[in-house]
Amino acid sequence: MERRLFIETFGLLTKLEHVMSLNHQRHPNALILEITQPYPGYYSAHDLDTDKPRTIFFVTKEAYSIEHVVRLGYEARKVLGCDIDVTPAKISIFADSYNAIRVKYLKDFDMMKALQDFLKAEGIAFLKYRRIDEEAAIQIQKLFCIEEIVEGIYQDLDEPGERYIALSSKLDFGQFRKVSEAVKNNIDYTGFDAALAVFCRKKGIVDAVRIFDPNIHLENLQKIRTVFEDQIKRLKLQEI
Repeated sequence: MERRLFIETFGLLTKLEHVMSLNHQRHPNALILEITQPYPGYYSAHDLDTDKPRTIFFVTKEAYSIEHVVRLGYEARKVLGCDIDVTPAKISIFADSYNAIRVKYLKDFDMMKALQDFLKAEGIAFLKYRRIDEEAAIQIQKLFCIEEIVEGIYQDLDEPGERYIALSSKLDFGQFRKVSEAVKNNIDYTGFDAALAVFCRKKGIVDAVRIFDPNIHLENLQKIRTVFEDQIKRLKLQEI
C-alpha cells in the first residue's frame, strides 16, 4: 500500500488582493476589511456570496502573536459553534502597514458581530473605522495542512482548489510579482491565481507558490513549476 504523507506546519502566505472597509454603520467601532474578489488571478468569479462574509480582517492597534491568535480562534469556535479559521496577518497599502486578525468561514454577518464582541472581551483593541478601498499586499501567518502528492507539489487539505509548487530559490514579494507576470506571459495555461508561500518541514524551509484553480491537472502544475523556475533564473541573471 502506498504511504501518504500528511503535513501540518506553520508558514507564511503573501498575496496581492483588493480590500474594502465594511459598512461602518454595522461595525462603527472597528476597522474591518473584506477581500472583494478572492483569487483575483483566477479566470472567473469564485464563490461570491454577498449574504455572508468572505475573508475578513479585523484591523488591530497592535500585533498579536500567532500563539495568542490561534488560542483565541479555538475559544471562538466553541462560543460561535462554527469551525472558523483565525490567524494573524499584516496588510500593507502604499506606505501604510496594518496589523490584523484574518478570519475565514463565518456563516453570516451576525456571527461576525458576535466574533468582534468576543475578541473585544478578550482584550483585542481595534483601529477605528476609516474608508479603505485599495489594493493591498497581505501577509498571513498560516497553519498549512497539506499532502505531498508528488515530490515538490502539495495539495491543501482544507482548500481543495489550492496546491503548492516548491521552488528552488527564495523570492521576496517584489521578485515574486515580476516572476509571476513573466510566467503568465510565457505559458498557454494562465487561468490560475498565484501567491507566495513559505513553510517549514523537518528537512528545511520550503519556498513555494500557492496555485489556485479547482480544475487544474497535475500536468499543468508541473508545467507552471517549470516555467516559474525558468523565469526565476532569468530574473537572477538580470539582477547580477
